[in-house]
Amino acid sequence: MYRYHGVLVYQSHDDDGVLEIIEREGVRSLHFGSFSRQSSMLIGFGLAFLTEQFTWSAFVGLSLAAWTMLGVGLGIYDRLRHKPNKWLALKDQPLGIWAMSLAHSGIAVFIVGVTLVSTYSQEKDIRL
Repeated sequence: MYRYHGVLVYQSHDDDGVLEIIEREGVRSLHFGSFSRQSSMLIGFGLAFLTEQFTWSAFVGLSLAAWTMLGVGLGIYDRLRHKPNKWLALKDQPLGIWAMSLAHSGIAVFIVGVTLVSTYSQEKDIRL
């Protein structure tokens, strides 16, 4: 079976998602979890490298925030993907869906703020 532009060598399922080993041109690569989990780790890794200095705590926090935001976006996308008129379907979503999406987006922003402030803040005592 071909996946990720290669041959599927091994596949395992559990409660956390899928674990797959793909071979492409003699090189094996590991794919785990869902698309949003893999993408959020890649986004978190990239954002952590854009900061002053890379730290693992920034990577973890930014990955969790990206995972939350991707989950919000994919949740809305899943509700709209089979609708013929996307704008009308978006407008007709229940208020609870919008509230949940807004709340989860707020949690992601909170995670980014706490992560960056706790990781990169500096304190300096000055005598007056």
